[in-house]
Amino acid sequence: MEIHRLEGSESFSTPEGIITPIFASQKISVMNIKLPAGLKVNPHSHNEDGILVVTTGAVRLTGDSTIDLKTGDLVYISGNTSAGLECDEAATALAISVPSNYKNVEELCNVLRSFFASDGSVPGGN
Repeated sequence: MEIHRLEGSESFSTPEGIITPIFASQKISVMNIKLPAGLKVNPHSHNEDGILVVTTGAVRLTGDSTIDLKTGDLVYISGNTSAGLECDEAATALAISVPSNYKNVEELCNVLRSFFASDGSVPGGN
């Protein structure tokens, strides 16, 4: 058994919100995402199966259909299914990927660091 805590974990400011990786192994990865009000993420797909659990606020899932999710709702998105997100209000969610593309949370953080600095700036950007 392993315990991983959101508090004290490194966070990354991205165009899709503040992403905080909590756990990653080759089998599963778990990230907390703070989604800002007004967010619109165009439908796209991932190879992995995904689960999104809305922990606060409300999220609109877009794609072939539109589904409104509220606090406590969970959506399962099978791999290669196109889906997007919209938020009228700030929300938070847990994003779970199965299987994971990462050996551990440090590897996942290293990938995020290569794209986004912890302070929200883009490494190497002006």
